Amino acid sequence: MAAYFFDSSALAKFYHAEPGTTKVTSIFREPGRRILISRLTVLEMHSMIAIKVRTGALTAAEAITLRGHFRSDLVLKDFQVFAITDLPLLP
Repeated sequence: MAAYFFDSSALAKFYHAEPGTTKVTSIFREPGRRILISRLTVLEMHSMIAIKVRTGALTAAEAITLRGHFRSDLVLKDFQVFAITDLPLLP
C-alpha cells in the first residue's frame, strides 16, 4: 500500500484546479493508498482558501463549497492527520 505525505500546497491541487491537479487526482484514485497530512495542513488549507478568495481565484460561494468538501474528507477519514511530534526520531 502506497503512502503519500501532502503539504497544503499539494493538497490544494485536489480541491482547486491548478498545475499538478492531474497528478494529485491520480494519486487519490489509487486503490489502498494512504494520504498523510499534518495538523498544520488543516489550518493552512483554510488560509489557502481565503487567499484564493482575496485574489479572485475563487468566489465566496466556491470557498464555502470547497471548505465543506475538505471538512467532509477529514470526517470520512480520507486523510491520516498527525502532529509532527508523532513522527519517530530519525537516527
